[in-house]
Amino acid sequence: FERELVEQRPLVDLPIPHHRPDLPPATGVNQARRRTSTGVFQHNRPLAGFIAQGVRVGDTIHMSGQVSVDGAGATVAAGDIVGQVRQAYANVAEVLGHFGATLDNVVSETWFVTDVPGLNRKAREVFTARAEAFGGQPDTAQTLIGVSALFQPDLMIEIQCVARI
Repeated sequence: FERELVEQRPLVDLPIPHHRPDLPPATGVNQARRRTSTGVFQHNRPLAGFIAQGVRVGDTIHMSGQVSVDGAGATVAAGDIVGQVRQAYANVAEVLGHFGATLDNVVSETWFVTDVPGLNRKAREVFTARAEAFGGQPDTAQTLIGVSALFQPDLMIEIQCVARI
């Protein structure tokens, strides 16, 4: 298929942590993404300025994984997978809201889970919390991946989504 590039000015120019002024500007895929990006969202949390929480390209929102942290970056519901699912989805909704979207716009999600057997033991409660976040049983593609750790040791789940507007 053909891709149409539309010249649009990004809402935010992200600093590139490894930027070297002696190198030429980005070309290829990164340059095309910059030209078609219609917005970038960062909130005031750890790693702000290093990663974007969401990037809109055309009618698609690509989100960084959202975890169970509050606005100050402190873990919410340590040791409670159901509570962490609820907070992670609240953070997903916050990012989507920045772009005028809701969880109804999510088309796929990936869960990164540090304790899959523990999640399985609480599957009914976990997936009830998911359905509550979506306002009903979601019609999305979902992948669950077991991982050894997330970036803070008390985090149990990270939820990454793609949404279409």
